[in-house]
Amino acid sequence: MYVFFSDVAKVGIKPIKLFIQRMETDQVSHAIIVVQDGLTPSAKQVSHCICAHCYMTAAYYSFLNMAVIGVCIGVLMSVH
Repeated sequence: MYVFFSDVAKVGIKPIKLFIQRMETDQVSHAIIVVQDGLTPSAKQVSHCICAHCYMTAAYYSFLNMAVIGVCIGVLMSVH
């Protein structure tokens, strides 16, 4: 499984194609794309059409950031 991070707010077709090429080259079938504002509608369609055996999931950076902070706080605080 790969985790890709995007520098742009909305991920378009071009980065999706690059991610899929990398997955096919390395024979990886699952990936998570960490995005800021999501995928463009055309990028969602392309990801399903280009590679039938590649499964990609988009995860929002803000959600993951909050989850990590919640885990850190939960681990660092003692139970009273």
